[in-house]
Amino acid sequence: MRKFIAGIIFTVIIVAVLIAGALYSGIFDLRANVPVNSWEQRIAEHAAEASVERRAPAVQNPVSIKDQVLIEGADHYNHHCAVCHGGPANPISDFHNAFYPRVPQFLSDPPNDIPEHMLFYITKHGIRWTGMPAWGGTMTDEEIWKVVAFLSRMENLPPAVEAEWKKLPPPAMGHAHGNTAVQPTAEQKPHSHAPGTNEHKH
Repeated sequence: MRKFIAGIIFTVIIVAVLIAGALYSGIFDLRANVPVNSWEQRIAEHAAEASVERRAPAVQNPVSIKDQVLIEGADHYNHHCAVCHGGPANPISDFHNAFYPRVPQFLSDPPNDIPEHMLFYITKHGIRWTGMPAWGGTMTDEEIWKVVAFLSRMENLPPAVEAEWKKLPPPAMGHAHGNTAVQPTAEQKPHSHAPGTNEHKH
């Protein structure tokens, strides 16, 4: 029995060493604009969904669902999110294929199947390794909840909200690339001797 257990432990160690060696050798292609294996996609999607389901507090949206609230949510979405997720002026974002995982296009695939508390959690805290930033450093909780309320009702907006939504202008590129996006803290900023890097943000 001891030999059997020792064999299992030895096998696990060997597999871990091989995986670590592969990761550090650069054999994995980490480009965002090339096809990936289906197993990688399944693992990444499951890991993200499981993480959000485990950590997102199951709370109710505290904002009143009125036309004006939804209009404000649509405006916040267009200002911060549409450049990557699509809006009335750009139903398919130019950044659709610039990220991996691919950026969800909400006009063709609204996230109404995702509970609002999970949408709030994702928007506020972001998703590591996807390009989705943590908007909690830029938007208030109330603003995020308004966006969530709008997203959950994209397919069935009241006529007045739908009219205002369709009139919104194209989003400015700067909204996704630094002007209003999350700024790094002092601890996150690169040291002066190291080259800076620009991260794409939704």
